[in-house]
Amino acid sequence: KYGAWAVVIGAITPVPYKAFTIIAGVLSLELKKFVLASIIGRGFRFLSIGILVYWYGEEVKSFMEDNFQLLTVLFGTSRETSDFIADCLQQWWDTNQDRYAHIQQLVINLDNGPENASFRTQFMHRMVEFADYNNLEIVLVYYPPYHSKYNPIERCWGILEAHWNGTLLNTRETVLQWARTMTWKGIHPVVELLERVYEKGIRIAKKAFRQIEKRLKRNDELPKYSVTIQPQSVS
Repeated sequence: KYGAWAVVIGAITPVPYKAFTIIAGVLSLELKKFVLASIIGRGFRFLSIGILVYWYGEEVKSFMEDNFQLLTVLFGTSRETSDFIADCLQQWWDTNQDRYAHIQQLVINLDNGPENASFRTQFMHRMVEFADYNNLEIVLVYYPPYHSKYNPIERCWGILEAHWNGTLLNTRETVLQWARTMTWKGIHPVVELLERVYEKGIRIAKKAFRQIEKRLKRNDELPKYSVTIQPQSVS
């Protein structure tokens, strides 16, 4: 009865719109009503954002960036290694630390990729360095195996793939430009490029890693999936 109104509300609010589209299909909402409701809802949302930015300029844009989820996408030209991931994190923090200057704890949600696992010696070494260098308490929270679909960032890749679907991504400029023109939560992402060369297979020796392991506070029940690192002053 109220299916079309639910689609309109879903198209306007920050609630994942995809959920409403799936429910509409399951409940066999009439296609014409669904399309019309989607056009009205999404049109109203994006038109409202455009009008506010046009009227109030940087003030509204800054408010939106501070209070809505802002996406940063970092590309590399080398290998995806522990050092690459850590450098991406540091570059993101360098760009955003003024916006989050009030925080003392940074919670990072991760999948269980081999290069950022909590027992990956080089990655944990870099995370301890990151905590000390930025004077932040770092909390690493890992999604269990085969549960990455619950990570909100995974929805980004589907949007990006649909956005550049059919495009010949044969140059880095093409990749970066298409990534910049996608929209996430109604806002274009920040897209950056790391051009450093990374070597694979870098590990910390067991004896040296014992000192790093002492800095890691692992959850008693989930030692692999929840790790806290307290910062120490950098001499």
